[in-house]
Amino acid sequence: LGPVERGMWRELSGDEVELWTGDPQLEAIGMLEQPEHALTGRHTVPGLPWRLTPGPNGLRRAAPTLGQHTEEVLCELLGYTPTEVQQLTQSGVLRR
Repeated sequence: LGPVERGMWRELSGDEVELWTGDPQLEAIGMLEQPEHALTGRHTVPGLPWRLTPGPNGLRRAAPTLGQHTEEVLCELLGYTPTEVQQLTQSGVLRR
């Protein structure tokens, strides 16, 4: 499967990953994080460039997959019923 089929826009090249992995300064300031992604597993990624005091810091979860929150947005924010979402999926308008 390609990146889009796995729910990602594109994959990072090895060169892009090397931009931040193993950088002593990024490691020293706690900028690198390793969230667990449902499809791709655990990868080192740059974290948030700021810290809130007091407050939650860092990444709380990995990036969502393509369409992961579609049903929530349609039903909870836009007022669609679960039946309408199911009909849109069956007709090919939505993909899961």
